[in-house]
Amino acid sequence: SNTARGTGYTQLDRTTRSYPTNANTIANCFNGATNYGSLSANRATYLGTIYANANGQTSWNIGGGASGGVAGVLGIWNFYNRVGVSTISQDTGTTYTYTSGVPRQARGSTSNNVNFVMGLAEETVALSYGTVITSTNVIGAYSVIGVGFDTISSSIPPCYFPGQNTSTGVNSGCTVSGLWQSPIGFHTAYAVEYGDNSHATTFDAVSDNTLNLSTRM
Repeated sequence: SNTARGTGYTQLDRTTRSYPTNANTIANCFNGATNYGSLSANRATYLGTIYANANGQTSWNIGGGASGGVAGVLGIWNFYNRVGVSTISQDTGTTYTYTSGVPRQARGSTSNNVNFVMGLAEETVALSYGTVITSTNVIGAYSVIGVGFDTISSSIPPCYFPGQNTSTGVNSGCTVSGLWQSPIGFHTAYAVEYGDNSHATTFDAVSDNTLNLSTRM
């Protein structure tokens, strides 16, 4: 499962020994192409979890900057000797506008997010997203940014940019941040934005939208 520990060989026993072991028999143990056969329950030590993005492959990419961002992928989680890690997706593209009240990934880009795997529900994840917008010169108009945890349909916490009664728009900056107790599995944090359904807001006014994730892995 992508969100829960399995009932087969991936299920852990955390009580029989002083460290996590396999709760059930592992049918096949490979070293390269060599299969050494089965392994009885409580004979394998749990070392960590990886996210497989292809057969026999995982990813460790701390993200980066580009128009639309560069998604970070932290696909390796250690049970022992964890260290602090951080990844970003930074949108360095030109300004753009968005009017709709339907939440979406910033710029509509599928790279304005960061991804990570969590082996056990033991770590807090710190997330933040910052941007500068050019507000609409209409009183009552507004736009919103936030961070979506495994969803873009809602964001926590939101930051509201109200319209301004000026002849030209005013640049306003905001950074939203929060701490999440992450469940096990593979997760995605999204940079989220939406408008008021009537007025176009100019986002990424200084070409520096930045989504950041920090945790221990």
